[in-house]
Formats: sequence, C-alpha cells, structure tokens
Amino acid sequence: MNIYDGFKQMLKEGGVASLWRGNGMNVVKIAPETAIKFMAYEQYKNLFAKDKQNITTSERFLAGSLAGATAQTSIYPME
Repeated sequence: MNIYDGFKQMLKEGGVASLWRGNGMNVVKIAPETAIKFMAYEQYKNLFAKDKQNITTSERFLAGSLAGATAQTSIYPME
C-alpha cells in the first residue's frame, strides 16, 4: 500500500471527517503549550538579560531554548 492508496482507504472508510480525526486533542494541547512558551520566554529573557533594553542574541537564544523545553516538559503528559 502506498500513500495514495492509504488516502483513498481513509476516505472510503470514514469520509472527509476521517482526515480530521484526532485534530481536536491537538488543538487542546497547542493552546496551553504556546501560552506557556510565551510566558516562559519573557520570564527567562528578564532573568538572563544584563541590559533589559538591549538583549543579545545569545541571551535570546538561551531564553528561547529554555522556554521551549519548559513548555514541552509541562505539556508532554498530554501527548
């Protein structure tokens, strides 16, 4: 079976709605993950920035990396 055959089989068994099966939980997971990521990024940025007006690239990178890790760690049980 190739991708095209699998796609046809999905449409045959469940109709167009089968293409969106499982998407609802993904939306429920993404909203809080994004909110946590934005909040954590701002908190880490304020924590690591030596000069709050001029944040260096490395400070932004560190804040973004830790924000992503924080968000993923907190949301992982939902997956």
